[in-house]
Amino acid sequence: MIWENMERTFGEIEDDSVIAPIDSILTRICAANYIDRDRIKLHVVESNLVNAVALPDDYMIVFQGLIEKCNKEEELAGVIGHELAHLQLNHIMKKLIREIGISALTSASSGSEALKTLTSTAFSRELESEADLKSVDYLINADINPEGLADFMYIMTELEPDFVDYFQWISSHPTSEDRSETILEYLEDLDYEDKGVLTDKEWEGLKKAIANY
Repeated sequence: MIWENMERTFGEIEDDSVIAPIDSILTRICAANYIDRDRIKLHVVESNLVNAVALPDDYMIVFQGLIEKCNKEEELAGVIGHELAHLQLNHIMKKLIREIGISALTSASSGSEALKTLTSTAFSRELESEADLKSVDYLINADINPEGLADFMYIMTELEPDFVDYFQWISSHPTSEDRSETILEYLEDLDYEDKGVLTDKEWEGLKKAIANY
């Protein structure tokens, strides 16, 4: 119900030149961390909101605006890892049960209320920190530079005052320079490689394709 409400609100992008590169990043992360990729229902929606949302039943929704704001694939991979962590750690249902309640979730009108909750209110600081560091672990295992997540949050935090209407990912996730610095501190004693997933041509192709919407 939640995805159906979102699908009605935002148009879905099904262009393979957009979906395939994102799927490649998600697949690399899943394979390296023994996560069943087939369970993850990846969708990209047409909206300038800078957002990504994890929904119940392993739905992962990436917004056009978020892809446009990413300067490099490592930043996008960091956000994908973060949302994947929310799914794997069962954060979504914890949030919905806490804020809406079990009885409301089972009602016929729960789809729109749950969607509003997941896209407009924050996870707790504890859950966000847990998802951040789990994403870092995922990226290290996948040989993707985990500094990308810290870079993305830091850039968005710097730009937020000028573009607050567009940075939904910021407003729905309590982020700050502190979160970026926490990730970098976590990485200080860790070794990791950066083999990347996409070629420069593939990344530029994704950026060009998403700009058409």
